Amino acid sequence: MMMVGQAKVQLLKEKKRVRGGREEAAYWVLRWRGSGGKWVREPLGRANGPERITKSRAEDCRHDKQRQLNQGLCPVDPLKPITLAEWVTLDCELQRKVKRPSTVRENEIAGLQAKRALGGGEDEESAKRGGAVKLKAITTVHVEHIRAWMLDRGVSQATVAKTLRHLRGMFNRAVKHGHLIRNPFSGVDMPKVQGRAKRVFTDEELSAMREACPDVWWEAFVMLGATSGLRFSEMLNTL
Repeated sequence: MMMVGQAKVQLLKEKKRVRGGREEAAYWVLRWRGSGGKWVREPLGRANGPERITKSRAEDCRHDKQRQLNQGLCPVDPLKPITLAEWVTLDCELQRKVKRPSTVRENEIAGLQAKRALGGGEDEESAKRGGAVKLKAITTVHVEHIRAWMLDRGVSQATVAKTLRHLRGMFNRAVKHGHLIRNPFSGVDMPKVQGRAKRVFTDEELSAMREACPDVWWEAFVMLGATSGLRFSEMLNTL
């Protein structure tokens, strides 16, 4: 097993003939020795063309990868390909240790929406089809499809934006755990949501709610909501 602090990452520039033409496409690739001594490769992207990655940027990626390997922040050996459903389940299990139950539930709902969208329907079979998609195969095209799929079904712009934010965070964590090289949600424009004025209860309404409370506990709960500034989901976590 390779020890932490011994990994040395190389930056390579490889050329491949473009199919159906004479032009050669150049690609940046990182490589390092795995625990068994075999080369592990990680493609970065094009080194030429309109969407090319500059050598300076590729070097930054190399330094960052070497730092992550030497500090034990990512695995030395390549991880087994994982499906969308597998990552949603694993990510939610990991998040339960550090996040509120309501946040984890919102992540689960966002993952279910993504699986249904990629599966082409709202039934269980569609969710299974979408969940079987390999995480590495998901691109910005799939992200746009997820957004359009929800909007076509009458989901509000606010809910779509919230779902995409949860998915972006979920995929960011997949990058940190080494399952992805980049997040397909990065750079995708989120639906614009117009702010809505918050309704504030009047003193008379607050007094009426306190009088309707069956005991001291519920009266304290009402006053906590009225004076603390906690969100509705945060209030639910106190129950």
